[in-house]
Amino acid sequence: MNSRQQNRRGLFIATLITALALIALTTGSAFAALSAGTTISNQASVTYAESATAVASNIVDVTVNLVSGLAWLDGTLSPATDTVGNGGAVSYTVDLQNTGNGTTTATITDGTTQVLASLGAGSWNIAPNAPVLVGAISSGAGVYDGTVTTIPVSNLATGSLVVGTTRVLINGNEYLVAAGSTATQLVVTGDATAVAGAAGVQIGEVVSITFSGTAGTLIAPDLDENHVHAMTATDEFGVSGFNADGNAFSTDTTTAWNTRVVAGALTVTKYSRNVSNAVVGGIPLVYGGNTYYQSGVTGNSAFGAVPADTLEYLVVIENAGPGSATDVQMSDSISTFLALDTASVDIDTNGDGTFDVVDAAANDAAAYSAPTLTVYAGVGGVASTTTGGSVAAAASTAIRYQAAIQ
Repeated sequence: MNSRQQNRRGLFIATLITALALIALTTGSAFAALSAGTTISNQASVTYAESATAVASNIVDVTVNLVSGLAWLDGTLSPATDTVGNGGAVSYTVDLQNTGNGTTTATITDGTTQVLASLGAGSWNIAPNAPVLVGAISSGAGVYDGTVTTIPVSNLATGSLVVGTTRVLINGNEYLVAAGSTATQLVVTGDATAVAGAAGVQIGEVVSITFSGTAGTLIAPDLDENHVHAMTATDEFGVSGFNADGNAFSTDTTTAWNTRVVAGALTVTKYSRNVSNAVVGGIPLVYGGNTYYQSGVTGNSAFGAVPADTLEYLVVIENAGPGSATDVQMSDSISTFLALDTASVDIDTNGDGTFDVVDAAANDAAAYSAPTLTVYAGVGGVASTTTGGSVAAAASTAIRYQAAIQ
C-alpha cells in the first residue's frame, strides 16, 4: 500500500468515526426507542493533511415515524355483565390504552351481535368514539421533587392533557398528569422514578370508554337470550391498513361480554268463595286467611225471603319466567248477574299474602267502567297513568274483589 492509499484509508476511518460519534451524541441512547416526531440530526466532518480545519457536511434530519399501539384493558370492564328486561338500559366502561410511541386518534366501532334472531338488536352508543390518546417515549430519567415527577420526552402533544384528569400508564402503573407538561417534559403526580428511570420507557394515555344503550326485545316464546358485545379500536388513516405515518395501523378488539335479556312468563288462576254462606268447592287455595276454590262454589240469588249471596273472587298472577313482568294489568268483565262492590277491590302487590293496597279504586290502582274492572297489579301500578306494576321473577301478585249475586 503506497502513502496516498494509506492517507485515504486514514481519512475514511476518521470520517466514519466522526459521523458515528455525532449520531450517538444527538440521539442519546443508541438503542432507546424514540417518540414519534422526534428529529434525529447528524453531520459529518472531514479532516485532511492539507487543511488546518475540518470540512463539515450538510446537516441531515430524520423524523421518527409513529409506530401505532392500542390495547384494551379488558380487566377494567365494569360491570363484567348485566341482566335486564326487554328494552332495559345498560352501561359499561372499559379502559383503552395507547401503547405506541406517539399521540394517535382511535376510531371505535361496535361489534354487538345477538345469539338468536328471537332477540331484537337493541340500540347502542360508544362515548367517546374517536378519542385522542397521548403517547410518548421517555428521553431520560424522571426526577421527583417530593410532589411530582418530571419526565423528559420529545414532541409531546399537550393539547388534550387535562391536569388532574388525564391518566397515563408507565410500565403498568397509573399516574395523573400534573401541571407543567410541555413538548419536552411530562409532569405526573407522585413518584414515578422507579418506572421511568431511563430513556426508552413507553408512556401511554388511558381513556375510559363508555358503552351504553337499551337492550332489544325478546320475541315470544323466548324468555332468555344474550347480546354479545365487543368493541374494536383502530387508528387506520387514509390508505387502508396504514396510520398517518405510513406504518401498519394498530387495532385491538375487546374480549366479548354479554348483556342477558330476560322476560317474565305469567300464569293467571281465578278462585272464588261464598262470603255469605260457606260452601266447599273443588281445588282449594288458602290465601290471606280465607279458603277459595277454583270450582264448585254455589250461591243464592235474591228470591222471595232469601237474600242474595256475596261472592269474593281471588285472581292470582304468578311469574314463572326468568325476568320481571312489567306493566301488569288485570281485566275482568263483570257479569250482568253480579253487582260489583268497587270499594272491595284489594291488591297484594308482592304476593306475600297481605293485601297492602286496600280499596284499590280509591287509591289509584284500579278502575271500573261497567262491565270492565281493570286492576293495575303488581308493585307500582298506577291507574291514573294506566300503568301496570311489575312482578319479579318467581314472584306473584293477587287481587280480590266482591260482587253480590243479582
